[in-house]
Amino acid sequence: MKQMAFYPWVGSKYLFTGLNGKKILVLGESFYCDECDKDDCGAVESQCSGMFITVFQNRANGIKNDKHATYTKISSLLSRSTNISDEKEIWRGISYYNYIQRTVGGTSRISPGDSEWIKYLGEFNEILSILNPNIVIVLGERLWDNLPIKCGEELTNKKIYKSDTDKIETWCYDKYNCRMFSIRHPSSSMSYSVSSLINKALEET
Repeated sequence: MKQMAFYPWVGSKYLFTGLNGKKILVLGESFYCDECDKDDCGAVESQCSGMFITVFQNRANGIKNDKHATYTKISSLLSRSTNISDEKEIWRGISYYNYIQRTVGGTSRISPGDSEWIKYLGEFNEILSILNPNIVIVLGERLWDNLPIKCGEELTNKKIYKSDTDKIETWCYDKYNCRMFSIRHPSSSMSYSVSSLINKALEET
């Protein structure tokens, strides 16, 4: 793996059993931090490169931080879809990666700049090639709408399943393809009814 500013979390069971036999990548948009100079954030191999590995390793060990309610919602959603009640097992079975490889600021509701969607495409493509997920859950419509498609054309066997507000698509990256869809970001008014969408992706993958 090339040098990155923030390495992805890869649970100890992700590459072997995943969740119910499927490799699930949860794709976040960005993160907020006010502990250092924003302009310096994003340097490769910095002291913060393993920050998210530490956060999720703690969760895989049963140690929670009350500030990270979003992560609790993610594990609760996946628990409903997989019937795995132990949150530690959820985090051991999935991977997590933030598309934007730097902090966007110290407070919430700050959007990434327009140029950053293309800037971090290379890292994202590499993550997909290395982790080769069966399913990618994209957190938030803004990230979904701004994800660049590298392959330039849709797969001939592409299937789209539409519900009232969501869809599941087969996306092609390099020689891989995966089931991909977005949900409302957990930091907003996410409904656990989207667990049915995950169920369908699990059934169809």
